Amino acid sequence: MIIVQSILKELSARRILTYAQIEARLEAFEYGQNDQSNKPPTVRPKHLTNNHIPGSASQKLLLFQMLPIIFHDVINRLIDLLPIYTCLREIVSIVFATRIRKSWLPYLTSVTISFHSLMIDKLPDNITAKVHFITHYPELIKRNGPPRNYWCQRFEGKHLYFKKLAIRSSNFKNVSFTLAKRHQLRLGLLLSYETFYHLIDQTISTKSIKSSQLPIDIKLLLVQNHLDSLTYIECQTLIHNHVKYIKNSVFIIALHHGEEIPEFVLLRYILKLTDTWKLIVQHLETSSFDQTLWSYEITYLEKFSVMNLDECVNILPHGLDVYFLKKSSFVNVLTQEEIDGHLLQKLRFEEIKSLFPKLKQRTIFLDEREKLSYKLCSEKIQSNPTPIDDDDQEEQSLFVDENMKSSDSIPFVDEVVIENTEVSSSNSSNNHSDDEENDDQLIEKEIKLQEDYELPPFPTDLKFVIDQKDFTKLAAHSNLRRVLLNLVYDDIANKHHLLYPKSQDYIVITKAILRSLNIPVDNKDALNEYRESIKQKFKNERKPLQKINAQVQRNKNKFGKGPGRPVKKTDLVSAERKNEKLMFIGQLDDEQDMFKLNQMLKDEFNKKPVNMEALTYFWKKTFTYRRLFTRNNVIKEVLLEYPAYSLTSLVFEEVRMTTDTDIERNVQLLLPMLFEKLPDNSMFISVAKENTYTVSNTPKDEFISSGKQSTAAPSDLNIFQTIEKSSFDTEATIISTQHPSKRKKTTSNNEATTLSRRRQPKRSRLS
Repeated sequence: MIIVQSILKELSARRILTYAQIEARLEAFEYGQNDQSNKPPTVRPKHLTNNHIPGSASQKLLLFQMLPIIFHDVINRLIDLLPIYTCLREIVSIVFATRIRKSWLPYLTSVTISFHSLMIDKLPDNITAKVHFITHYPELIKRNGPPRNYWCQRFEGKHLYFKKLAIRSSNFKNVSFTLAKRHQLRLGLLLSYETFYHLIDQTISTKSIKSSQLPIDIKLLLVQNHLDSLTYIECQTLIHNHVKYIKNSVFIIALHHGEEIPEFVLLRYILKLTDTWKLIVQHLETSSFDQTLWSYEITYLEKFSVMNLDECVNILPHGLDVYFLKKSSFVNVLTQEEIDGHLLQKLRFEEIKSLFPKLKQRTIFLDEREKLSYKLCSEKIQSNPTPIDDDDQEEQSLFVDENMKSSDSIPFVDEVVIENTEVSSSNSSNNHSDDEENDDQLIEKEIKLQEDYELPPFPTDLKFVIDQKDFTKLAAHSNLRRVLLNLVYDDIANKHHLLYPKSQDYIVITKAILRSLNIPVDNKDALNEYRESIKQKFKNERKPLQKINAQVQRNKNKFGKGPGRPVKKTDLVSAERKNEKLMFIGQLDDEQDMFKLNQMLKDEFNKKPVNMEALTYFWKKTFTYRRLFTRNNVIKEVLLEYPAYSLTSLVFEEVRMTTDTDIERNVQLLLPMLFEKLPDNSMFISVAKENTYTVSNTPKDEFISSGKQSTAAPSDLNIFQTIEKSSFDTEATIISTQHPSKRKKTTSNNEATTLSRRRQPKRSRLS
C-alpha cells in the first residue's frame, strides 16, 4: 500500500484535497455488488499521519484497484506519481492472471525494472524490500508458473479464522488446545452435511414469475430458443460450482483482435427452465480502454442471448461491476486474461464463424484444432501430468484437460461440414457466394506490411542512445520509449494507413524496431517486450479516433454487433446543485505568523501615503484570521484591531472575497444604465384609468382633444394651471413643516385632481 498511501498524502500536500475530504470521499463511494464483500474500511487522517492503511489483504487490493475511479476528477493532476501507479497496475494485471503466456515475461521484466527506477527517482523515502523483490517475479513465474497457484492468500484466510477465534473465546490459558478443539468441532459439523460432498446450486431471492412479466424482446428470445413457458423461476443470486452469479453483473465471454480486447455481457435474468438454470445476457460493446482509470469504457447494445452457466466463466471466473463516471460506463478489470486450451475446445460455432467467416478457413481451423487436441491428449495420457515447456512455440499457454470431449464442446469437423452442406436452397447458396465475394474484396483491400519494412529516421537524441547502446533509457514508460512508439505509430497509421495491424504485422514492426536498435531479431525477450508495447500503443491511440475516423467507426460497428444505446439512467432524483459560489476558509497553520501579518497590516495602514497595493496584499493574507475574529468580537473591538476597515476599497475587497461580487465594477456597469431610465422632468409617473387624467409633458400652448373639437382654449389652459397649483405645489408643504401649528390638511394627487375637476365649469371638462 505504499503507492496508495503516497497518492493520498500527495493530494493533501498539493492542496488538491484535504484529509477530511479524502476521508469523506472514500466513505461515500458506493462499491458494486461484487466488490461489496471486500469493501475496505475508511482511511482516517490518523492513518495517513501514522503511515498505516487499515484493512485485510483483499480489502487493500480492492482499494488499490478502485483508487483511480474514486478520485477520477483529480488523479490526472498527479503527474509525477501517476506513471508509478500505471506501472504497478500493469505488473499486477500480469502477476494475478490465472494463465500467463511466456511471451509476457520479457515485458514484465521491463515493467518491473521501470517501476523500481521510478520508485528510486520519485519516492526514495518509501522504498522497502518488496520494491526490490518485485523484480524477481518474472524468474519465479518462469520456474513455478502463475503465482496465484502458490500465493499466501488462502493461508492468510485460514489464519484469519484462528485469529478471530482466539479473540472471541477470551480464554488464554491453553490457546492452542482451544483453537484445535473448536476447529475440529466445526470441521465435524461441516462433514455431517450432505452438501459438503455434493455441490448443489444455492439461490438467493427466488420467486416465480409469469411470462407476461418479462419484456417483449426477452419473450421473443425465449421463443426462438424453444424455452417458452407460462411460468419461470427467477433468482437474484445463484452460486454454482463456487461461482457467484449476481443479477446485473458483467462477465467476459471472448477476447478479440491482436490486442485481446474483451467482449463483455451483462447478466439480466437468471431463469430456471426444466430443472436447468439459464442466463439471459445483454451484449456490451467495448468502446475504448482508459489507461488512467485502467478500465474499459462500454456501451449497451440491443442484443440479447441465452447462455449456459459455464459459458460466462471460461475466461474470468467471477463477475464484475459497472461504474458510471463522466456520463459513461466503465468496467474495471484487475487481471489480464488469455485463452487457454480448455477454452479453445469450448469455442462455439458462432464464435468460430465470426473469427473465420470463410468456409475454407473455418474448416482448416477445426481440422488443425482436432489434430492438436488428440496429440496433446495422447501425450498427457502416456506421460505424467507435467506442464508443457516448449520454447519453439510462440504462444505457450495451452493446458488441455482430460474431458475435452465434454457436452459443452462444439461439434467436430464432420458435424460442422454436414451442417453447412445441408443448405441446398438457391437463396442460401447465393447468399453464401455473396459473402465469399465480399470477404475476397475485404481481403484485397487489407494493407499488409512487407517483410523488409524499415522505420523512418530517428531523432538525434534517440540516435545517440542507440549508438551508445544504453538501452536502459529505452525501458518501458520512459521518455525515449514514448518517442520511439510515437514514431512507429505515426509512420504505420499515416503513411501506411494501417490502424488495425494483424498478428503478423506486429511481428514485422517489432523486427524492424530490433533491426533499427541493433538488437538480434532472434532475441525472443526483446521481441515479446516491444510487441506488447506496440499493441498497447495502438490500443490507446484508437480511442480518440472513434468519432472522426471512418475505419475505426466501421470496425466498432462490425465487432460491436449492433448500434449502441445511451447508458441507462437511474430513477433516483438528485437535488439541484447550488449555483452560487461559496467561499472556502482554510484552517490556520500558525498563529504567530498571523500575528506578524496583522502587525504588518497595521504598520502599512499607518504609513503616509498609504501603499494600497501592499495594504491589499496583507488584507488578503489575514482574511482567514480576520473573519474568525469578527465572528467572536463586537464591532468596537473589530475596529480597534483592524482600523483598515475605514477604507472603502478594502471593504469592497472583502465583499468580493466573501461573496465573489465586485461592487465597484457593478456600480460602473449598472449606474449609467440606471441614469438612462430616469425621466428628465420633475413630474410623477401615473397609470391612466377611465375618467381620470394622465399627467403629460404636453406644452401649455397646445390643445388637448377629447373626441370632439373644443373651441374653448382659454378654459383648457386653466386646467393645467389648476393641476400645477394643486398637485405639484411644494411650497405649502415646506411652510407647514416649518410651522407645525399652522400645518394644513394635505391631500393626495388623486384627491387634488378630483377637487380641481369640481371647481371647473362643466363645459371645460375632458371626456
